[in-house]
Amino acid sequence: MVAQDSEKISRSSGAIRMVLLSLVLFLAGGAGSYFYFSMGTNAVKKSSKEHASETPDYSDVSFVPIEPLLISLNDGNNQRHLRFSAQIEVPKGKEKAVEALKPRIVDTLNRYLRALKVQDLERSNSLYMLRIQVLYRVQLIVGEENASDLLIMEFVLN
Repeated sequence: MVAQDSEKISRSSGAIRMVLLSLVLFLAGGAGSYFYFSMGTNAVKKSSKEHASETPDYSDVSFVPIEPLLISLNDGNNQRHLRFSAQIEVPKGKEKAVEALKPRIVDTLNRYLRALKVQDLERSNSLYMLRIQVLYRVQLIVGEENASDLLIMEFVLN
């Protein structure tokens, strides 16, 4: 009988130790999480304030406009039109070089845009993909160092 009682006591004390250990670990994990996330949020707030005070300097770039293009698209039996205009971001001093190649750029854009299907332009990511493809083609013509970005100013599908 005494052996059974001591066995029950040792089991219950083992269970109590397990519960206490679990509780301590749980509290330590909670406190650690709190400090980790509270410090992380403050660091993010500080870095976002630092970045907010720094405004980007766009004085070393200029923009070369591409006149609006009206592209006829064949959609089965329906005739649809795409009105497209953009501006090419170029480094200061490179405007004349890019301007001289504008007829080639417009020709390339006409051929590329006419090859597109209406379904391609109706997708949710179509503007993003179009921007990437047009910038790639412009960079092939003028050189990657002469065209850093492309800004789509007008994109209307009728």
